[in-house]
Amino acid sequence: YEVIVDESIAKRASRGRPPQDWVPEVKRFYSIRPKLQRDEDAIRKRKSRLSCFVLVTNILDKKAWPDERILTEYKEQTVVEQHFSFIKSPKVVGPVYLKNPERVAALAYVFLMALLVYSLIQRRARRALRGQEKPLIIYDNRKTFEPTGRSVLHLFVNMMVANVDGKRVLPSNLKIPEHALRLLGFSEQIYLQWMPP
Repeated sequence: YEVIVDESIAKRASRGRPPQDWVPEVKRFYSIRPKLQRDEDAIRKRKSRLSCFVLVTNILDKKAWPDERILTEYKEQTVVEQHFSFIKSPKVVGPVYLKNPERVAALAYVFLMALLVYSLIQRRARRALRGQEKPLIIYDNRKTFEPTGRSVLHLFVNMMVANVDGKRVLPSNLKIPEHALRLLGFSEQIYLQWMPP
């Protein structure tokens, strides 16, 4: 680095011509200017460390699954990992009181199947909305062409089915989310079909 010295003359406080014995006050300012130099060895080591990507897998068939394919599969799992945050949430897994390992594994599979259905609902709704002019109206009267699975399912929270004389009917004052049903490929008949207990 190098030290730079700047000087400036302070102005007189009073006006008029200065007296003959007046000595101007000089202020000095010091600043440091660094001189940068590339450390090629440190840069090379840093690049080498950052270019290392460790993947652990239980796949044993290296011919069918080369390193490049495993890395590609891993990088394409971002959406799945975002949904997995739901399963990893303490609010979901915290209240589970199971001691039998088989039951814990069974519950995990139920969670995974529910997550799969959730993802399919979101995917189907978004694909159906592509190229359409009419958006889906979700809660708070918001319009969207890319609804989440949660916002789509929220439209069906108030759905009710009544049983009148052994026949399933929808209440007359019920607001049916017809647009969401059509996007998912269903109609209100899905609620009227008899499902055995």
